[in-house]
Amino acid sequence: MKNIILDTEKHSPQLTGNKAANLHKLKSAGFSVPSWITILPSALGDDARWQDHLLETELSDSLAKPHFQNALLAVRSSALEEDGNATSFAGQLDSFLNVSHEWVMTAIRSVWLSGSSERLSAYLAGMKISKSNAGTAVIVQKMVKAKLSGVAFSADPISSDRKVVVINAVEGLADKLVSGEISGDLIYVSNETSIMRKEKTIAANISDSIILEIAAAARAIETLFGCPQDIEWAHDGNQLFILQARPITTLKDECGSLRIWDNSNISESYQGVTTPLTFSFAAKAYEHVYIHFCKLMGVSEERIQANRQIFPSMLGYVRGRIYYNLVNWYRLLALLPGFQVNRPFMEQMMGVKEELPAEIIEQVLKDNSVGRLQAQANFLVSVSAMLVRFANIKGEINKFQKHFDSTISEVPNDLSKLTVDELAKLYRTLEKKLLSSWDAPLVNDFFAMIFFGLLGSLSKKWFPETSFSYHELLVHSGGIISAEPPQLIERMAQIARADAGLRDALKHGNLEEIEIEIEANEQFKLSFQTYLNKFGDRCFNELKLESRSLIDNPLPLLRNIGFLAYKEQRSKSADSSEVSNSSKMQIAKLPLLKKMVFNFVSCQAIERIRWRENLRFERTRLFGLVRRIFLEFGARLSCAGVLSARDDIFYLEVEEVLNFVEGKSTTNNLAALVDLRKLDSKEFKATAAPPNRIVSRQAVLTFDELASQPTEERREKTIFAHDAQVIHGLGCSPGIVRGRVRVVKDPSTAKPLEDEILIAERTDPGWIVLFTQAKGIIVEYGSLLSHTAIVSRELGIPAIVSCSGVMNWLEDGDLIEFNGKTGAVRKFEEKRNAITEEEISLSGSEHDLSDNVVKLIESTGLRQEAS
Repeated sequence: MKNIILDTEKHSPQLTGNKAANLHKLKSAGFSVPSWITILPSALGDDARWQDHLLETELSDSLAKPHFQNALLAVRSSALEEDGNATSFAGQLDSFLNVSHEWVMTAIRSVWLSGSSERLSAYLAGMKISKSNAGTAVIVQKMVKAKLSGVAFSADPISSDRKVVVINAVEGLADKLVSGEISGDLIYVSNETSIMRKEKTIAANISDSIILEIAAAARAIETLFGCPQDIEWAHDGNQLFILQARPITTLKDECGSLRIWDNSNISESYQGVTTPLTFSFAAKAYEHVYIHFCKLMGVSEERIQANRQIFPSMLGYVRGRIYYNLVNWYRLLALLPGFQVNRPFMEQMMGVKEELPAEIIEQVLKDNSVGRLQAQANFLVSVSAMLVRFANIKGEINKFQKHFDSTISEVPNDLSKLTVDELAKLYRTLEKKLLSSWDAPLVNDFFAMIFFGLLGSLSKKWFPETSFSYHELLVHSGGIISAEPPQLIERMAQIARADAGLRDALKHGNLEEIEIEIEANEQFKLSFQTYLNKFGDRCFNELKLESRSLIDNPLPLLRNIGFLAYKEQRSKSADSSEVSNSSKMQIAKLPLLKKMVFNFVSCQAIERIRWRENLRFERTRLFGLVRRIFLEFGARLSCAGVLSARDDIFYLEVEEVLNFVEGKSTTNNLAALVDLRKLDSKEFKATAAPPNRIVSRQAVLTFDELASQPTEERREKTIFAHDAQVIHGLGCSPGIVRGRVRVVKDPSTAKPLEDEILIAERTDPGWIVLFTQAKGIIVEYGSLLSHTAIVSRELGIPAIVSCSGVMNWLEDGDLIEFNGKTGAVRKFEEKRNAITEEEISLSGSEHDLSDNVVKLIESTGLRQEAS
């Protein structure tokens, strides 16, 4: 049986290990590799074989060849798992240099024995690798009389930059460099074969020509193996030798541009784990409407096509959760005039808490740089388009609403009467008619961002040393559709107060019992049906297609009506003229021109914010209709045996469903696809949620990559200590409130609030029932233009958004006081303050404080603290 393979003979990783196989591949490709032989693992697999002279005889014959005579030797391992794509085994197995022929057998045995050492076993366990039973092959290689030697990386192992070759060089042998005893000279060479920089530590005498020769070899070896390589080399003054090559295991799987995923604001609409159907519909909607938006704002077709890649990737899907692809949002904004001015406004609207790295800003500006004349032309065209859109925005909104209502009205009430082909056609028609005409909401949102940002900027500039709050101007602005549900709910509660049987059923009965009582009360029945007809698609997580709407599950709404029916009707909040009177007095003191400008900006901010919220309701209606369509698809496919259940449809993507119906599907086994995604979803829900902000250069975010991101807990510790008495958020609806808190994580299971302050991570329009019961509202995320901020101002409920860490800081029943104007939140230690329930109650109107409380506030500084 043959124990030794010569370097001219075929090697394979399964037989000789990766290292020896790589040497043979290098030699076969024409690289200068010092002569070697490979001793197979089986040659040393039995102790008795050590005494067998067959191996020694075979070894002596091999080393007697001319190119080995009188040469010193290097003896190295080539384990089967070594030098692989994921593991290098660097330093785990023994190697010997400058070995004479008489000691070579001893060195071979030592290398082979290191394959069963405790050190290697610990390494394998740490890397979660099962050790092969095949043993360790051993390489015996001729030493190079090196004047220079070192390592070369065909990509930067630190930054993962694949456009740079990194060379580490020393004079003589590289053993001390490889072991880490010395650092050697570092040289960086660009892809353009230019030496970028040298970092000398020992002044190795290496010429530029040798540097470029090594860099060229490194790139060629990367091409040969198909991935970035970690290479050991030696140079004898005349020739470059490659001693070994292996993959760079520390390099990211996919190195690319900096990516920033952020869900600070979008998770208000898509909380927690979201199904593939919802994500695929949302991603497609964003793509279509923002291409159309750019056209509306005067961006040329040429520039849109040049940036076409950003639109399908406005959103990301990370472990079942929807994120903004933040860099692409900045690229989108850069297509419009005034990028540097508008950027802070967009960040404010999206609730972005951290500044964008300068690298991104520079790249975005560079990508959109054009000649001066072209830039001026682009600016004039876009500004002209913006002014036209602004001038016609009222008419555009009316036109959009008529078109939307007309399109929706064409949809049959009973979708079960349609064939699957007709359902597919219906969806395609809605997509074509509505997604391509979503212009008014987008243009309005853009101007809401601009005018609200300007309002904040002017307030800071023109009222720098006063207690002026521009949020007061937005309180009770009127005309916001999200304020209607609380009024309708209160009206139904008032009807139920006079009907003991209905009232009891609403609070304590099951759905069947409630429906019997509703049938007996014609006035309540009519009011309830009116509510469902208009707001039936509103529910918790209403933009998640998998959420059950009020039409499907009205019990949470009915239960809250019953709760309110047992309470006295709440007194109305202060009139808007009283709330904003002090701010209006300060505006009146401005010079005439400034006053005109400020009033114009504030009026436009109020109007655009009002329509921002109202037009979002049309989005809710669209999502409700899409939900109905795909539930009908689910029913048909489950009846046909394609899916196991109707709701399995949520685990398919939009185009997967339509392609199946239209005969374009690449698989008919949709059930297996659903099962796989259900497993994914179960895992996503069972493991910790990814951070709200993820920074990466990888195209695919692995679990390990996410684990290395800063967690929210770590972020919060930088903001406040858990035992802090005061924290801050963004005050968004003025008023000072004192009371006990209710921390709500799942609104669908939350009990009605008992005159408590609502604490939540995020809210969406489906929370409106809890809003009506809340004494005040504090949320951990959200922006000044989020639903929480807009609706709390309209209802006159003091509120704070973007209060980082508040969910961990507070527990049910904690006593707090907060200022919706400054954003300050104070937690009381009740034992120290000895506060009784009687002292907690507030006299006067809902949010006015007694004189004692006012004094307490002034003493604690809550009234003066800035957010």
